[in-house]
Amino acid sequence: DDDGPLFETLHVGMAVTSHNNAADVALGEAIFRSFEVQALRNAAPVIVEQPQDTAVQENLSATFSVAVRGDVFPTPTYQWTRNGEAIDGATDATYTFTAVPADDGAEFAVTVTNSEGSDTSREAVLTVTEDVTPPELFGAEGSPNLTEIVLTFSEVLDPTSAGTTDNYGVASAGGSLNVTGASLSAEGTQVTLNTAAQSLGTKYTVTVNNVTDIAGNAIAANST
Repeated sequence: DDDGPLFETLHVGMAVTSHNNAADVALGEAIFRSFEVQALRNAAPVIVEQPQDTAVQENLSATFSVAVRGDVFPTPTYQWTRNGEAIDGATDATYTFTAVPADDGAEFAVTVTNSEGSDTSREAVLTVTEDVTPPELFGAEGSPNLTEIVLTFSEVLDPTSAGTTDNYGVASAGGSLNVTGASLSAEGTQVTLNTAAQSLGTKYTVTVNNVTDIAGNAIAANST
């Protein structure tokens, strides 16, 4: 019956006796204990939680997920699609990716399959909104080697503008400090500046211009 439970109950009995091994005398009568073992039977996967429509800002992560009945056997596989086309590598119950403007209005669905059959989810619609927010400089921290300054920004930066040394200025009451290099972190939100030797105990101010996020929004002029 396809509508019935996906498991069957087996009853297993076990007789237990206790002995005094030294005297080889039985200390009690046999005790019969009954156990229930639930054995799954093969069944096609059934989706119980559908992927939902979602909206994200461009260049941020979008996530779709699905859930199936937990007593399905054999274990199912997953294949996500975008507008009906299979997505390479999207083979888990959850699919997360970076949304771009071209994804606006795209429909995402998943097919769950095992040897007994398959079930396909509804198509969830992704709305991608435009990023119009410029990055902000959250902070600057010096290094014990006195030749580096780590800048932290509010969002992922454009690698080209973030790596341009002319976009940064470092100065103290005694004058400016030469910036010799700028490298963007792997996650894209921190920039390490290489500078000429800094003086211990001196307060330096970092000024940033022309650095943009990956959507092209430029940081406010003379951000410090």
